[in-house]
Amino acid sequence: MKYITLRDCYVNDRLWRKGEVYELPDEMNKSEKNFKPLDEPAPAPVPDKTEPAPAPVPASALESEPEPEPTPETLKCPSCGKECKSVFGLRAHMKIHK
Repeated sequence: MKYITLRDCYVNDRLWRKGEVYELPDEMNKSEKNFKPLDEPAPAPVPDKTEPAPAPVPASALESEPEPEPTPETLKCPSCGKECKSVFGLRAHMKIHK
């Protein structure tokens, strides 16, 4: 009877390749994990457990212009006029106005 090999395996000192069809002797021990009769449908292949591919970077993100260097005018609080030394400092300062 013909069998399809479900996975690479060694049986009786021989390598049997996954997906190959073999005429196996009746006296041979045929594990259900390794062989399936050809008249039965083979199970669906199990997908590899690899991580999904990263999402592509949109073209707009690649073509965007870098932020301009902060100037004293851009680091001035619009509410009270306080001048900050960095963008981080201005953002922290703006929390007092909330």
